[in-house]
Amino acid sequence: MKKVLSVKVIAIVLSVVVVVGGGGLLIANRATPKRTIKRFESAYNNAQIEEMVACFEPKVQAMYQGVSSAMNYFLGLTPTDMFNIALAVIPFAQAYGDEDIGELPQMKIDVKDVEIDGDYATASVNLILTVDGERTEDSGELYLEKIDGEWYLLAK
Repeated sequence: MKKVLSVKVIAIVLSVVVVVGGGGLLIANRATPKRTIKRFESAYNNAQIEEMVACFEPKVQAMYQGVSSAMNYFLGLTPTDMFNIALAVIPFAQAYGDEDIGELPQMKIDVKDVEIDGDYATASVNLILTVDGERTEDSGELYLEKIDGEWYLLAK
């Protein structure tokens, strides 16, 4: 009898831990404008074009897919392929004396403030680009829309 009782207690405790822990994960992973901006920043810095495009509103994604399909049909290459080829050429161009070609600029987006109005958000940001060791800073706003529970950058 004691074994059955202890198994039930363990099962109940595990159930509570899973429910509470899972609820915490859902809260920690919920979509926010800032998370979308950081996801875009990471995708850019890692040269992940598909992931960058996924951060934009669905109509931008659809346009990209159309262009990508057309390029693939006519050239046999996607925009991602073209970008990867360009990145691969940079070291060779530098080695043969073309100093004007540098590395892909690294980007840091500091989100200063986010104002949410229903399904729309305006993020005040500070953009820092680092190109060949030189930093350039600018500030501005990014606009986002919440669609089906996810926040997307708007192409304004």
